[in-house]
Amino acid sequence: MAWKSPGHRTAPAQPPTVTYRGHVYHRGPAEAEAAFVDAQASTTLQVLIRVFPDSGKYQCVRIRPSATVSGESDSQVTVSAEIYQLAAQPTVPCFLPPPDFQRFTLHLSRPLGQRSIVNAVDRSVVPVIDPSDLPTPTYLPAGYRQVRVIPASLTPQVLNGGRVFVRGQLQLTVSVGPPRELSSYDNAPELVTEVAGGRAEVHVDENGRCITWPTRPGIARQVCSASDAADPGAPILSATELVKIARGLR
Repeated sequence: MAWKSPGHRTAPAQPPTVTYRGHVYHRGPAEAEAAFVDAQASTTLQVLIRVFPDSGKYQCVRIRPSATVSGESDSQVTVSAEIYQLAAQPTVPCFLPPPDFQRFTLHLSRPLGQRSIVNAVDRSVVPVIDPSDLPTPTYLPAGYRQVRVIPASLTPQVLNGGRVFVRGQLQLTVSVGPPRELSSYDNAPELVTEVAGGRAEVHVDENGRCITWPTRPGIARQVCSASDAADPGAPILSATELVKIARGLR
């Protein structure tokens, strides 16, 4: 059953264009890239939208976003977002710096619960980040020790949390977050298998070997083995070992 709470706030009217550093940018639809749910007030969402105020190329600039909750149902929350950018797609390559995310606090009429969050513009799923989701291995090859824990957070903005383990010049990372924030590959998988009931792919390249699989809408886990830059020839873990570690996470 679809419904919309009368308590939803309407965003203030925005002008159709703005001038920024001598160029005119038009308001258009955008996507929320991630959301955090306040554990103490589960009807509050913190939504992140990617901006590029200083890309170095005016064609690639994205500025002054806005976001609102535009609808709720028993299964979904819809977020409508807008941003100012050029009316036409850039005709130049946008080699962009690390993005900034602008944060918006949105309010629901009832707790999010198990409902998903989707973008109004294309119905894509907005990943819900859970800072408490830090996978812990129950199996590690001998000699590895944990050296760092990186929880996802809003300040600083960290979308993929994880743990880092080392053994000599070898590094093992266990990560969780939106797939675009994890290591990605263009080549064919070395191995396709199953982890936690989902399709898992093992990829290898000059940077190391990783296994990646989805855990919930918009969120994936990844285990990667790499050698230190000081000793690039050190043998990284095999696909078999990575699968064993992945299947043992809790």
